Amino acid sequence: MKNKLIILALLFLYGTTINAQLYTPSGTVQGSSGNGNVGIGTSNPDAKLNVVGNINIDNIDWATDNELRIREGGSNSYGAFFKYGLNDLLAIGTRNADLDFTAIQISRGSLNTVFNGNVGIGTNGPTGLLDVKKTSLNAGGQAVLNLIGSTWTGDGTSLILNQLWNDRSYKTIIDNYGGATYAQTGSGLKIQTSFWNGSDVSTITSLVLSPVGNLGLGVVNPSNKLDVNGTIHSKEVKVDMSGWSDFVFKKEYNLPPLEQVEKHIAEEGHLENIPSEGEVLKNGINLGEMNAKLLQKIEELTLYIIEQNKKNNTQHDQITSLQDQVDSLKKQNETLSLILERLSKLEHKLN
Repeated sequence: MKNKLIILALLFLYGTTINAQLYTPSGTVQGSSGNGNVGIGTSNPDAKLNVVGNINIDNIDWATDNELRIREGGSNSYGAFFKYGLNDLLAIGTRNADLDFTAIQISRGSLNTVFNGNVGIGTNGPTGLLDVKKTSLNAGGQAVLNLIGSTWTGDGTSLILNQLWNDRSYKTIIDNYGGATYAQTGSGLKIQTSFWNGSDVSTITSLVLSPVGNLGLGVVNPSNKLDVNGTIHSKEVKVDMSGWSDFVFKKEYNLPPLEQVEKHIAEEGHLENIPSEGEVLKNGINLGEMNAKLLQKIEELTLYIIEQNKKNNTQHDQITSLQDQVDSLKKQNETLSLILERLSKLEHKLN
């Protein structure tokens, strides 16, 4: 009897090792001695654990998080975890030798509150719909957020912000700016805004930062460090200058005579060293340079006024002298008139 029990036990162990099967309403738990794979819901497992169907990890105690852990080498030092708990709908994280760090979390919010759907990357307490945090462990040259496009045809990676308000659609597109213009110099940044009122779409390129550092506001291909298609409203504008117009007041400066100024205006239609209307309409003006030129003309005009004032003072002195002479002649004339009158009376008595 004892030998029969031993034989039955050996047969049971052999059958369990070679081809143990457990039939359930949802499938088969299959063990294969050839590769040591286990299958649930399949009789031909092709991995250490092959599950065909759904997997539920249930926790009786709601105060404890439900977790699925993947550990390195079977240790508890390093690995990853997938967790569902009190305040988390889903947390995916990593573990080092001492602590768990949440990498991605979809938040429920506090207990007994409505699910808010916040997603946290690098943080286990997202307060916005998407919170991305750079921790001390991944400090250095690592970017906080990378958006990687699949192709380089025209613009690159896009971040699109959509908003619907009062049956009107607003959209902002933030592009990694490339295309033919800057294909050889890297990529920049382009921000486009559009508005849709139900029938018409108006798209405006609000801002472009080229790869060479040119910034355009309403300009697609800025050729200067700042190109603005519109009005600039500022409290103050400071322009660095390499020189100024006070050379006009130096003794060696040759002030052009007014006759020469008049001739240039008659021939050219504008002041000398001042751009013409055609040049301004074509090329615009340089604020610093134009202010210096205008100051030069103001200083020249000041010298003309000073010179004219000197002439006026000289003329005034001359007029005053002439007036004194006239007054003297008047007095002399009055004296002569009195003398003549007296002589006339004497002559009349003598006769």
